[in-house]
Amino acid sequence: MDLKDIVTLRDIAKETGIEIRTLQQRLDLPGFNMVEGEDFRRLGQGQSTILTVKGAKKIIIKETLQAIVKGKLEKPVGTLVDLLREGIITKEKLIELPIPPKLRGLVLEKIKEST
Repeated sequence: MDLKDIVTLRDIAKETGIEIRTLQQRLDLPGFNMVEGEDFRRLGQGQSTILTVKGAKKIIIKETLQAIVKGKLEKPVGTLVDLLREGIITKEKLIELPIPPKLRGLVLEKIKEST
C-alpha cells in the first residue's frame, strides 16, 4: 500500500457527507467489522484517524449498498465484485440484497470467472 492510498476520517466525511462523529462510532460497531491496526489506526487524542483502502470501503459500506439498491451507482457490478473479493461482504449478504436477479447473476458470474 502506498501513502497516497491512506485516507483520514475527515477526508471520508467531506467526500460522503457523513458526519465525522458517525464515522468515529462506526469504528467500534461490530456490524462494520473494523479491525484496529488492519483497517484503521488512531494516531492519538486530538489527532486524525487514518484508514486503509479496505477500511475506507468498510466504513461506508452502508451507503455504498444503499446506492446500489437504489440504482444510483454507476458501476454496481464492479463495485459488488470488489466488495466480495476483498471479503467486505459475503455471498450470503449479496443474495439478501434487494437487487435485480440479473445484477446478482452478473456479479456471481464475474466472481466464478475469476476463481
